[in-house]
Amino acid sequence: MPARTSPRYDLDRSDPTSDVGDLGNERRRAIVSSGRRLFFIVGSPRSGTTLLQSMLMQSPGVTIPPETQFMGIIYRRRKRLGPIESDRGWDAAVNAIVARNDRAEFPITGEELRARLTAPGERSYRRLLSDWLELCGERAGADIVGEKSPAHTEYVGELAEMYPDARFVQIVRDPRDVALSHREVWKRPPLQAALRWRFDQQSLRRHRDDSRQTRFRAVRYEDLVADSEPTIRELAEFLGLTFVPDMADPSKRRETGFAAHETHKLQTLERLTTSRIGRYRGKLSHADLQIVQAVCGGEMRALGYELEQASKLAGWARAISLAPGLAVKRRAKLNARDLKLDREARLADAET
Repeated sequence: MPARTSPRYDLDRSDPTSDVGDLGNERRRAIVSSGRRLFFIVGSPRSGTTLLQSMLMQSPGVTIPPETQFMGIIYRRRKRLGPIESDRGWDAAVNAIVARNDRAEFPITGEELRARLTAPGERSYRRLLSDWLELCGERAGADIVGEKSPAHTEYVGELAEMYPDARFVQIVRDPRDVALSHREVWKRPPLQAALRWRFDQQSLRRHRDDSRQTRFRAVRYEDLVADSEPTIRELAEFLGLTFVPDMADPSKRRETGFAAHETHKLQTLERLTTSRIGRYRGKLSHADLQIVQAVCGGEMRALGYELEQASKLAGWARAISLAPGLAVKRRAKLNARDLKLDREARLADAET
């Protein structure tokens, strides 16, 4: 996992105790000048973020476009792209956003987005994301815009500072089922999924466990599918959305909320089912179960997940033996992704 230490934030004050750079000068302003409200859906990959998106987007006046992955493609790469206030840095960020917009099949065109982002105005990370989401809200005629990107889970503090009025919903799923889904969809080893899940839970633990927190809410995937209507009704109230019965049945939604090539998300078009709870039983080997529970056990207990009989010591021994090779592959993958993002941005620039 990335060696990253998140600054500490109080989401209710939206003032960080450590500097995070130039996120935008108008920090106390609402999401966008139009007054549209904003909320974020976060959670580890394969935890049910798309399912939750599909349910919330059925509320009247709400739109949730495909994943922007903004903090991963722009903010994480800010040193690579250059200072956001400079022509070079701003143009590089705009090209990267337009490329993502087109690849993810957003409801707006790259030309529309480029025109909005290159208009005169402040140069900040906040404006880049705000204008992008604002255009999506305009196109949908929505009063409320949601943003769903699992990669934003580790950046909740920064996003809370950028948007002091936004609310955040985290969805959590049993890491053993998450690890199985990672393996089935992306061929990733259980250790990689377990480390990511643990990192994400630890990143958000302070917000999740703070009873005084008014801007953050966590929900378990298992509760969402097993007791859908009261769970989604409570979330709608927290986010200030109008609840309608169709929100409990994602198969009735009008839009998918993801690109056609993201076939691994097609299951969210079906009716809710509890059949995917505990699927890891009989599918994960005992050795893999040991790894996942050793890495994630502490957070699992805190979230109410019962551990099965498995040696913690053996699990950690296996994890430690596999970790160096996994770290090398992880770094190579990040480098390859950066190069791919650079190529896509250059192509987007060439098409203007």
